[in-house]
Amino acid sequence: MKLSLGGEIQAPQIEYRLVGKPNAPVILVMGGISADMFVTNEEQLSSLNICDSNDSTINLKKGWWHDIAGPAVSDNSNTEYDLNYEPALSTDKFRILSIEFLGGNGRSSSVKSPLSFDRNNTILPQDQANAIALLLDKLNITKLHAVVGNSYGGFVAQAFAIQYPSRLNQVFVICCAHTTPNKAKANRAIQRQIIKLTLESPNHKEGLKLARSLAMLSYRADDEFDGRFSAQPYERNDSFRFEFEDYLDRAGDHFVNRFCPYAYITLSQSIDLFEINPEEIKVPIVTVAFDTDVLIPEHLVKELSDNSSSKSSHYLIQTPFGHDGFLKETQALNKIFNRHIKSEAAPQTKALTSGEHS
Repeated sequence: MKLSLGGEIQAPQIEYRLVGKPNAPVILVMGGISADMFVTNEEQLSSLNICDSNDSTINLKKGWWHDIAGPAVSDNSNTEYDLNYEPALSTDKFRILSIEFLGGNGRSSSVKSPLSFDRNNTILPQDQANAIALLLDKLNITKLHAVVGNSYGGFVAQAFAIQYPSRLNQVFVICCAHTTPNKAKANRAIQRQIIKLTLESPNHKEGLKLARSLAMLSYRADDEFDGRFSAQPYERNDSFRFEFEDYLDRAGDHFVNRFCPYAYITLSQSIDLFEINPEEIKVPIVTVAFDTDVLIPEHLVKELSDNSSSKSSHYLIQTPFGHDGFLKETQALNKIFNRHIKSEAAPQTKALTSGEHS
């Protein structure tokens, strides 16, 4: 597989899961760089048709988007919703396809030389789109009912819509735009440098932990941090410490135990090298922004919507969770999907308040 910037992946493989009602329309769902292919709650899938790229035993694992994609639930023990709740991307109506990104943390193909981050070892969202097209060919799926991309997945969704417009009906781009601000690029560049400084040292995990902590400061909104943690330090071992340091340490420790530093660098750089002309998108598009997102400001997401070449709808969701709104504001997102997943969208802009129901 030829890569966009000159590299090549020999015998490319892409790890995937396809779950849901047999022969139902297929919706591709993608998350951020740290998301995996487990979108739905695996313990809920025992009665569903499951296609696993590795033919492995189902791991009882909580899906990262289980309140939006998955089967209907008959009780409220594992959801914030009412009894008999059905996610908008129901596996009783659709098949949900999810992947591990090329160069990512799963078992999809990566670059040949992980220690060399030169041009030939660079993977772009456009390359992810090409890999998805190859996967669809292998699965005999000619057309996707929809492509849904959150965060990094939103860049891949845009690339797929541009490169393969005849292979999808519509695209949903959530907390993502056609480009990213320079300040966000600078933040990620610093993260990559931190990781590289410790890659070959015994403390290589500390570099990834610090990079992840820096990233989390940009994922969450200022008001949430101010409201969640005390501004006053406390004493530990004769030194001062703040509550948010404990939070970032715990989150960082959890992350380094499950994520590869090479994958982090590869996908982080992939974000920063992405830029397209919105006019190249010629399929119906639904964009969603979050009012407190500092990584992808709403004006950029709106610019993508306004300048695309097909029918477009744009939504602004109010949330205290910043960029992580795509993981937290599941009620508002379900409402949007229910409006658009079965019909073409007329151009419009809507504002949704956090937690709004319809």
